[in-house]
Amino acid sequence: MLDRLEFLFSEAFLSLRRNLWMTFAAVTTSAMALLLLGGLGLVYMRITEFAATLPGKLDVRVYMEYELDRDLALEIGDEIAALPEVAKVEFVPREKGWEQYQEQFPNITHDLENPLPDSYNVRLQEVGDADAVASKVLAIEGVDENGVEYRSDLHKFLDEAIRLIKLLGVGLGGMMGLTSGVLIYNAIRMAILARRKEIRIMQLVGASRATVWTPLLIEGVIQGILGGAVAASVLWLAYGFTRALIASVSTLGDTSRFPTLLAFSVLIITGALYGLICSAIAVREPRRIV
Repeated sequence: MLDRLEFLFSEAFLSLRRNLWMTFAAVTTSAMALLLLGGLGLVYMRITEFAATLPGKLDVRVYMEYELDRDLALEIGDEIAALPEVAKVEFVPREKGWEQYQEQFPNITHDLENPLPDSYNVRLQEVGDADAVASKVLAIEGVDENGVEYRSDLHKFLDEAIRLIKLLGVGLGGMMGLTSGVLIYNAIRMAILARRKEIRIMQLVGASRATVWTPLLIEGVIQGILGGAVAASVLWLAYGFTRALIASVSTLGDTSRFPTLLAFSVLIITGALYGLICSAIAVREPRRIV
């Protein structure tokens, strides 16, 4: 068993050395694609974490009509919670809301009657759903006609940033991924063509299909693993440099640490799977030639 594994892996590494420049091109291109996807994924994680630290600023505040009965206000809360864009609804009785205002603005609220109606803090599923939720909530009878408040500028900024990241991931990441896939495919195809006589002899002497084609699949997996490792390493270095630069010029304190284990694991596994798929396609087609 060990002899068989040693043979398969030695054949794969021998083929990599024979097509060194094509291997180099496939590894570097797949590394660039994975680096781009990994970088965008990291930015997406940081924006999501940033949004999670601002629950109060990203919540939508909904005010009922001032004279609305408390039972009707609670029914409206159930109606708001049933909206598909809403993740969580918190009821704020007018008494509690007034206490919060008095704590925040003791000088302004002193000796004043409570002017606040019952209200809700509404947590959204997605940042970009604020406008849709606002229009639906305003259509509910019992909600004040000017009773929806939210930071539209912050919602819009975060929504556009997330949309841009997704667009770049699909566009540039897809293009780079396709290019690296073609290079891995060509590297495996060239290896097959270069070893065509050798493969034919192996088939004539009774070598199994697994023995013939497995080294080529291993070759694609190794290219993908190397690409993922290079991408994760470059991303780690770039993140460390950026983190140190921000720390030297900012007073905001230490930034989040690089998710080393997660980044290396995801990029290497993704690269390995992608290399396996590309090499499997390359192996399947040239069988007709051999």
